[in-house]
Amino acid sequence: MPSGWPFSVWFFVAAIVVFAAQMVPILGIFLMLVLVAFWSVILINLGMIGIVFEVLTGRASRGWIFVPLVYFTGYYAFYAADQATLASLRTLYQQHNAGQALPFDRSKQDLLLVKGEGDLHPSPFTFVQHHGLRRAFSATGRVHFMGNREGCRALRDNDVYRSAGLYAFGFHTPGEVSERRLVKGYCSIYGPGQPDRPVVRVTSDDRATHSLFLPVRIAELQAQDEKSGRSIEIRGGYASPLKPFPMPAMGCGLNSGAPSWDCGASFLRDGFTPILADGERFGSMSRSLAKALGLGNSRNYGATASGPEVVRSVGEAADRELVRKELAILSDILSDPFEEQDGSFDHLPNRPDVVAPYADAIFSALGRLQASDETVSENGRSLWSIAAALPEEALAPHRAQLAAWLRPENARRWTEQVSKIYTRLDISDPSQRDTVLLRLESKRGDLASSLLPPFCRMGGEAPQDAKDRLFALWQRRGAEQAGKERVRKIGDVSLYATLLRMGLRAKLGPVEQHYLGSTFAGIWANVSPQTTADICGETSQGLKKRFVRT
Repeated sequence: MPSGWPFSVWFFVAAIVVFAAQMVPILGIFLMLVLVAFWSVILINLGMIGIVFEVLTGRASRGWIFVPLVYFTGYYAFYAADQATLASLRTLYQQHNAGQALPFDRSKQDLLLVKGEGDLHPSPFTFVQHHGLRRAFSATGRVHFMGNREGCRALRDNDVYRSAGLYAFGFHTPGEVSERRLVKGYCSIYGPGQPDRPVVRVTSDDRATHSLFLPVRIAELQAQDEKSGRSIEIRGGYASPLKPFPMPAMGCGLNSGAPSWDCGASFLRDGFTPILADGERFGSMSRSLAKALGLGNSRNYGATASGPEVVRSVGEAADRELVRKELAILSDILSDPFEEQDGSFDHLPNRPDVVAPYADAIFSALGRLQASDETVSENGRSLWSIAAALPEEALAPHRAQLAAWLRPENARRWTEQVSKIYTRLDISDPSQRDTVLLRLESKRGDLASSLLPPFCRMGGEAPQDAKDRLFALWQRRGAEQAGKERVRKIGDVSLYATLLRMGLRAKLGPVEQHYLGSTFAGIWANVSPQTTADICGETSQGLKKRFVRT
């Protein structure tokens, strides 16, 4: 080191070396694990403070004092500029928003939120949870509302409502993440729905820009009463000012968009700092909009939440609309099964009562496809998904044909793509049982565990050929997995429970492994031919929850 140079310069050298090391992708990936990009924050600031100390104690030439002086003076000049710009924006936007008001009558009007440009958009449910609206709508054709305990229960495990597009989620109290708690007795629900009252339409847009040196994301909300034509504009957003203390970060990372390994250096900023004093941290401006609409804060969930009658009303309306759409697709397929149709059957498989009258036509169309030279048929796959949902009395006249078409030598490619249709075979018939067993034996990877419940229900009375072949399948899957991860997978949970209920305990033995070990131990301790058949309807995940031993 030349005479008069401070020893603290080595901190800068160390920062440069660490930064250069990150430029090598393989090495940089490992260095990311120890947050090496932030080491420069410590190294550079230690270097600057160290130079000051060495100059003051006479260990370094006085001229070196200009290095930390320029560093800190320059940084705080930009810091002061950011703070001044932020204060100016806050004053400007608060003055603008103060004159914006559009009265909203929650008893006579509906709120419709439209996402424009950018990413900062108010959430419809925010106005339900925090501002007392019974419901709010999005331009995507969804209604958002809160359910009380009975309303949430009406939706839970209702496959018809779920496939019609209704979903329920828990939600948390507001505040900092560490302080939030799950709200009990209520849930957030959304589903298909359109406003049926006069609408106040709110369109949100945002854009990224700079104000002087300050990076900002400006958000604008245009609210219009579509009945009166009155409109207002609310402005806000968030800024990213420099932090109060210099924090120079130097690092590299994967740019998945390019893709490329990109490196850079910059001072860290306080991202997502609201421009408005009462703004949300991420700039969605829900509070400012609620204030302009005259909506106060409300936490009276009991007055806001809806009961099962609302859930049923929304669910039945969505069900009717989807049934209408999908029946139109079904009719087109049945009239010409070779003309591929746009759309899929996401809902009709949950409405066996609706598709029952079409059973004869469905099997007639499947027969035409079966006899054709087609190698691929999306219509065929769709028809089989509907056939799998037919009630027993509608399927019974076609069972012989069904059994014949599902035989491996007859099954077409589109038939094999629909695993659920194989669950409709009657395994008490030797030929149909053989088809199901062949399906289980031929599937690689994930086990087709949906085919196991009938064997499980037979229990110890199951035919010997079924016991032998399922046990052989268990052994084969164990051998396949032993060469890989050496553990039984989640699909083996159902097979293990089935074999134990069929009375094969002496052959099986306990499964000892870390992954799912307590589940297998619980099944081993509790399942036998005397166990009630209700376990047979459980999925592998359901069995995992039911038989975990602690």
